[in-house]
Amino acid sequence: MAQVSEMNCLYVKAADCPMTKVTVYTDRAEVCRRHECKLKSGKNELHVTHFVEADEDSIRVEGHGKATIAEVSFQSKQNKDKEPAMMEEEKALKDEIEKLTAELKEGQFESQLCVLGKQKDILDRFANTASSPGQGSSNESFLKAEYFQGVRDFLHQYKDLGRQLDTEKFDVENKRDALTKKITDTQQKLEQLLADRNSGREKKECIIVLEAEEETNVTLAISYIVYGASWTPLYDLRMFPVEGTLKITYYGVISQSSGEDWTDVQVSLSTAEPVLGGSIPILAQTQLSVAAPVQAQANYSWRGLKAKASAPRMRASSHMDAPMMQMCVMEDSCMEYREPLNVDTLKITEGLTSATYEIARPSTIPSDASPHKVTVATLDTKPTLSYLTVPSKVAHAFLKAKVVNTSSYILLPGPTNIFLDNTSVGKAHLSSVAPQEEFECSLGVDPGVRVEYRPASEVKSSSGLISKATVIQHRQVIQVKNTHAYAVEVKVRDNLPRSRDERIKVKLLEPVIDVKKPEKAAKDVVLTLENHVEWDLTIPSMEKSEVVLVYTVEHPSDSVLETYEVLGAK
Repeated sequence: MAQVSEMNCLYVKAADCPMTKVTVYTDRAEVCRRHECKLKSGKNELHVTHFVEADEDSIRVEGHGKATIAEVSFQSKQNKDKEPAMMEEEKALKDEIEKLTAELKEGQFESQLCVLGKQKDILDRFANTASSPGQGSSNESFLKAEYFQGVRDFLHQYKDLGRQLDTEKFDVENKRDALTKKITDTQQKLEQLLADRNSGREKKECIIVLEAEEETNVTLAISYIVYGASWTPLYDLRMFPVEGTLKITYYGVISQSSGEDWTDVQVSLSTAEPVLGGSIPILAQTQLSVAAPVQAQANYSWRGLKAKASAPRMRASSHMDAPMMQMCVMEDSCMEYREPLNVDTLKITEGLTSATYEIARPSTIPSDASPHKVTVATLDTKPTLSYLTVPSKVAHAFLKAKVVNTSSYILLPGPTNIFLDNTSVGKAHLSSVAPQEEFECSLGVDPGVRVEYRPASEVKSSSGLISKATVIQHRQVIQVKNTHAYAVEVKVRDNLPRSRDERIKVKLLEPVIDVKKPEKAAKDVVLTLENHVEWDLTIPSMEKSEVVLVYTVEHPSDSVLETYEVLGAK
């Protein structure tokens, strides 16, 4: 008969296994721990106890040494060691609450306070009556000694009775409040006991079965996934125009509430999205059909106000076909659903390759759900700088940088803090950028480039003998001054009105551009598809440049000209 060798059981708490590495994903984290133990010949069972809430399917164990890992399992065991004592304490607390509640009810404290209050009211009313002169009383009676003696005696009695009533009321309120506090404290103890009892009922532990041919030492690496952990990118963009350098500091903002602190551990940030999995998505078939015609209504309102005044604007876009109008309505109806979405949540663009970035120094991230910032990388770039100004909207020049991501880092979408010569100038949002990809970023307003948008001048005249027409000549002057010690390139953008009515004619006089062939204009000025006039200026140091926009608008004299703006119109 074969002899069965006894199992060598070893026990260690998870917190006593040093944490060696943590990889943080966008919605979870992988924790790695190390444990060294001595095995006996034959089967050994290592119990790693007091585990946090972890994904049971994610537990992985690797080993170094002369042994074989035969089995890895994760178990939740009922902890019944303290159950009898907790049940006895629970019963005692419930009995105490019942006893105190009965005392509070039997004391009739509210009834006593009501009676004392009525007694005080009667005493006050009697004092008011006694101080008022009765009918038929003469002034001489108030001067007699008997009257003053009576008043003196009443005041003493009023003082004694009032003090007695106040003392009784104070005692009753103290007794009531003391009993109420005892009940509240006992209920809190009971709630805490039940919470501790429920949380302590299960002991989570990882059981690792190892087989060794001889007594040996092994080192185990235990990894597992925990939830309640995430990271988001944050950037500091510091532009130094004189040196022509843009320093990008790439941060990772980590927060975690996994139930265990990450103390002085090597932290890595991963751009992978574990939620997506490895399954190839199935592409559905796209079908088209003709939508039912939209019935136009003669009278309509917007938020309860008649839209008659804005009818010309609505007519200007009424050529939109029914399917497009229906699509717009559907998108508006979805706004209420989309609004609660948190715009700051990191979303990985599917086209980007996942990568893992290792933080240079060990980090400490407590389990407190608070944001903790770590530095991923610092990138020094040589951007191409330019300025853009739209003075009709904001009379300032915005600095733009065109940068090539020459690093091996994927820049994920995230908020940016913008600094110009170490001065904070605002915030922006950086889109996803792959390595070696070119991107543009706004660096805010540069006060060193001054923009003056002078008041426009308009000259009205009439034309035509039979069909009278009004001609308005509009002249706009824009001046840009460079106060820097170096030359700057500035793009100036202004609006040329576009006619949506054949009775209205717009003619561009200056700059000279063939409206029908705008691509043949000079290199430094262009008319865009949006009907914007754009000048490209190169302004030397401490110099200024001036551009002029002149155009005429002709319309029937008996008509009223309406002006409105449409974003994105072509």
